[in-house]
Amino acid sequence: MLHSVMNKKLIPYLIVVTALLVIPSSLIYAEAPKENVISFAKGKWDSAQWLSLRLPNQEHAVPLVQNPSSLGTTDATFTETDYGKERDNALLQYDMGTSEGQIELTFSLGKGFNHYSSPGICLFPKVKDGTFETGIAAFVSSYGMDLWYEYGEGSVMKYRNIGQLARWTTPFEKHILRCHFSKAKRSIALQVDNSDIVVFLFVGDPRLSFIPQEINSLIALWGCHGVCDFYSLKIIDAQKTPDAPGLLPFYAKDPSEKNPSPGK
Repeated sequence: MLHSVMNKKLIPYLIVVTALLVIPSSLIYAEAPKENVISFAKGKWDSAQWLSLRLPNQEHAVPLVQNPSSLGTTDATFTETDYGKERDNALLQYDMGTSEGQIELTFSLGKGFNHYSSPGICLFPKVKDGTFETGIAAFVSSYGMDLWYEYGEGSVMKYRNIGQLARWTTPFEKHILRCHFSKAKRSIALQVDNSDIVVFLFVGDPRLSFIPQEINSLIALWGCHGVCDFYSLKIIDAQKTPDAPGLLPFYAKDPSEKNPSPGK
C-alpha cells in the first residue's frame, strides 16, 4: 500500500521532469543576432536593391563596374576631362533599413589621377529623381580620410570640408571603413582599420553643428579619382542589437569604471 501511494505521489513529478527534457533549446537559449553581410563578388549581390545616382554636374549617372571579386571603378570609368571638371564620381545607393546602426565597408584604393584613387561612402544622401542633392562624404585617400559635406546648386557641385584624419592607407591592399550612426543621438563615428575614431555630434542640429545633413537610412558606395574596389558591406542594425560587439563609441569611457557615464 505504501509503495502504491509513493508511486502515485512520484508520477506527477516524473511527468514534469519528462516535459522539461523535451523543451526546445530555442526557448531556453536566444539565437545570436545574424549579421547582414553583402558580398560584391559577381553573382553574390542583388543589383535590384541598388540605385546609381547622378551628381548635378553630370549628364548621367556613372555606373560601377562588376569585377570577379568586387564592384568598383576602372581605368576606363573616368577621363582626364572628368577629373578636371570634378565629374569623376560614381555613386551606388542602398537603403539599409535603419537609421541606427553601423556599416563596415571593405575596399581598396588603386591607381588614380593624383597618384591614387579616393574610394569612399556617401552617408545619408538626400536624393530626388535619382539625382544627388546633399550628403556627407567620407573618402579614404592614401594620405588620410577626408570628410566633406557636399551639396548641389543647380548644375554645380559644392562642398565644405568638415574634417580629416591624417593617416596613411596603403594602396592596392584591403582596408575597412567603419561608420557608427545614430539618428536618435544625432551622432556619427568613423574609423579606418584600427585608426583613432573621428566623431561628429549634433549632426543636423543647426544650433550646434555646421553639418546640416539629417541622418537617414541611406548610404552610397562612392568611387572617385581613379580605380576603386569595393568587396563587401557589413550592416549592423543597432535598433535590433543595441549592444552588438564592435560598435564604435561616440564618447571615450574610463575603463576603470564598471558603468561609466558617457562623456566622463
